[in-house]
Amino acid sequence: MTHASELVVLLVVFAGAHLGAAAARIAKLPSVVGELLIGVLLGSSCLGWIQPSTVLNTLSTIGATFLLFTVGLESPLKRLLSVGKLGSSVAVFGVIVPFIAAYLLVRSNGAGTTNHLYIACCFIATSAGITARVLHDEGALGLLESKVILAAAVIDDVLAMLILVGVSALAAGGASPMALILPFAEAGLFLTLTIAVGPLIVKRLSRSNTGIGPLSPFVMAMVLCLGLAVTAEMTGLAAIVGAFLAGMLFADHPQSKEIEKQVQPLLVFLTPFFFVLTGAMVDLRSISSIQAALLLVIYVVVAVVSKLVGSGFAAAPLGVRSAMIIGVGMVPRGEVGVIIAGSALAAGAIQQKDYSLLVLMSIITTIIAPPALRILLQSVPRGPKSELPSGSLVAVDEAGLT
Repeated sequence: MTHASELVVLLVVFAGAHLGAAAARIAKLPSVVGELLIGVLLGSSCLGWIQPSTVLNTLSTIGATFLLFTVGLESPLKRLLSVGKLGSSVAVFGVIVPFIAAYLLVRSNGAGTTNHLYIACCFIATSAGITARVLHDEGALGLLESKVILAAAVIDDVLAMLILVGVSALAAGGASPMALILPFAEAGLFLTLTIAVGPLIVKRLSRSNTGIGPLSPFVMAMVLCLGLAVTAEMTGLAAIVGAFLAGMLFADHPQSKEIEKQVQPLLVFLTPFFFVLTGAMVDLRSISSIQAALLLVIYVVVAVVSKLVGSGFAAAPLGVRSAMIIGVGMVPRGEVGVIIAGSALAAGAIQQKDYSLLVLMSIITTIIAPPALRILLQSVPRGPKSELPSGSLVAVDEAGLT
């Protein structure tokens, strides 16, 4: 591919992503749905205009890295510790039930255990940004149910990253006990040092000025994000785990909202490449059979029911209606599930058919959950619409990222 033709492809991807995002917003759907569907349209399954290349893959990887950094910025440890027993239970049961259900579902396909575990990982995450957008539009951010959903969704993402750490270590360890223990030890050491030393580094950086410069909080955050992403890769983990941890460390920085605001231009430019390329890698031909279509339906049913059962059961003390609202609010898989699927495909842990099914499952759950949540919220009394803080996950959604 010549430089000129590659530039044309980049322009097509970028323009297509924003057109898809705009169309999705008009249809009152999350922007990520439009970007993914545009990718499917432009990919080899339909028009065949774009395909993975070195430049596209690089931009996509950087976009996913910064996106997970931003998700981490919305996950301060203080918030995770403040949600109490109810929020924690909703998150934990909302992870355990989908993980076990998905594992049992794919166990009979004859693939290896690692394949099963990677697929199960894609069922557990919840998109906080997509659910938050609906809650804001309905003026429901002040409800107890909303607070539980958003806090539990953040914990879901943290647990998804931790489980991904374990699955990655298992995949790298093979059958030998020592070969299995060593990756777990490396991952544990990396996580322990990051959590123990990271806050001390961030605390010292909090004295930096707020402008853009070599020692500004934003630049230091980007350095830590990329540094931890590379270190995570070196220890056998996914780069997104390191980026997510970097975001969590800076979530308690005094200038975290300013950092989040400054990173928005990078997200607006880079993240669409990830979602469009993700959609382009979906091979509709690999799931064109009746059996594959039926399997997709089963994936979606398991994804929806497992969250309703897991998170809804944990929220049962609030009543049936509240439990349904919380359960439905936890259904959208969104960007984290897609990123995990991409990491599994890149690692050779899942096949193209599995990847296509998982991405389509994420798209469908992201489409069907918001209307159902709106219907449930219509019967709940509430006050005027709440104002959103600048730089929140919902503000990111308005930029067409989640």
